Amino acid sequence: SLTLAVTMAFVAFTFGCGTDFELLKTAFKKPIGLSIGVLCQFIVMPSLAFLLSTIVQMPDYPKLATLIMGSCPGGSLSNVTTFWVNGSLTLSIAMSTVSSIAAMAIMPVLMIIYSNAFDSAIPVPFGEISVILATLTIPVGIGMLFKWKWPVLAEKIKRLGGIIGL
Repeated sequence: SLTLAVTMAFVAFTFGCGTDFELLKTAFKKPIGLSIGVLCQFIVMPSLAFLLSTIVQMPDYPKLATLIMGSCPGGSLSNVTTFWVNGSLTLSIAMSTVSSIAAMAIMPVLMIIYSNAFDSAIPVPFGEISVILATLTIPVGIGMLFKWKWPVLAEKIKRLGGIIGL
């Protein structure tokens, strides 16, 4: 719905208001956190999803859905959760961006690897991944620009976004 889309865009904007550009640069210059995140996102999570769905003997379609969910990038929910627990919002946003971009190349490979266990081909949701990437990066970028121009107001907006994100 339009209301949900506008709300999520505003919450992403508020995350931009809380993103420290210098920390963001550091996350990309020293990408140990991002590297660990990508390793977990595209190796550990899909492997666990496949292993657990096999152990509990799920039928093929639920097993396939579990595998796809375990392979997809997190999106904005991880950013909301990070904000609530006072984690590194900057690292979370960087990870969401990197994993969404990487998913375009890595998810087809994962689907090929894991599709051997199924009788049908597994489609990669490129459109949905692109929408997640755009709806995250554009409002966050605007929020970062807002913070650069009006830092005091950006701090107040950031708090409001955490409340709305509930």
